[in-house]
Amino acid sequence: MRDKPFKYFIEDFLAPIINAKLQLAEIQVDLISVEKEYMRKGIFVFSLSLFESSLLDLLKIYYFNSPQSIPKKRIQEMDVDLVVNTTYSHEFLEVIVSNYLKSATYDSIIDIILQVCSVLDLPIKDLKFNHKNLREIKARRNAIVHNNSRVDKAYVISASVNPNFINTKLGIDTHYFLEALSIFEEILNSIEIKIREKYSSHTKQKFITEAWEYYFSTLPFNKFCFFQDGNFRFRSSVDLKDVKLNLSSSERSLLAYFCQNYSPSICDLIFEFSDLNMQVSTHKMKEMVELFDRHPLLLQDEG
Repeated sequence: MRDKPFKYFIEDFLAPIINAKLQLAEIQVDLISVEKEYMRKGIFVFSLSLFESSLLDLLKIYYFNSPQSIPKKRIQEMDVDLVVNTTYSHEFLEVIVSNYLKSATYDSIIDIILQVCSVLDLPIKDLKFNHKNLREIKARRNAIVHNNSRVDKAYVISASVNPNFINTKLGIDTHYFLEALSIFEEILNSIEIKIREKYSSHTKQKFITEAWEYYFSTLPFNKFCFFQDGNFRFRSSVDLKDVKLNLSSSERSLLAYFCQNYSPSICDLIFEFSDLNMQVSTHKMKEMVELFDRHPLLLQDEG
């Protein structure tokens, strides 16, 4: 059986970046009206978490689709090859990826950024930001959350400040907050640009086309399917109803499941219960179930 040619598409990678940028932009607009510092501190902590989470989501998407890239020495008592080659392992794999990222990026926002650039093969030299300022932002967040906003030894080391500041109170004024948001935005913008350049050919349309060709090698994609305004379409339910007669029971079941995830009503037009082999348990069927578990809206219209 040939390897699956499809793993991820550019929209996968862009979604967490775009969502984070939209929320951070809303925070920037609303920040001017926030007068209480304790409210600014809470929103500041959330903003940094939002920024970090968007980057971690990129790593999760990559490692989830390319688990072989996880260093085996970081997976204790676990045979990654077994997990990779076991169908229905995606929930198990999610745990492995999450645990790996926690250990590999613990407490270092710089490490997260560098790892994103490394695994996605983005040019790090083009990603310009002030490392010291970003480390200080993370250290201030930690002091707010874990030390009642007071400078501790961890903050002194991370932010490279004079130890004489230990036990002094750290604040979050509007100017500081806006500067932090500007840094987040600059980094996210740079990563988004590089992702668009690097993965421009890895579109959702290509992903769907390759998936169809992988599962239905005897059914030419252009004969039975097309894209309209970027959305997947079947050309004719009548043609599919005719062609199903020439398919094996396992192939019919695959096609029925694919159609069901596109439109249950169209599936009902094409297939009858007697068409399906309820005993089928092929590797490809298991793969397809996992595919739509991970991408439940893959065939649905956007926007």
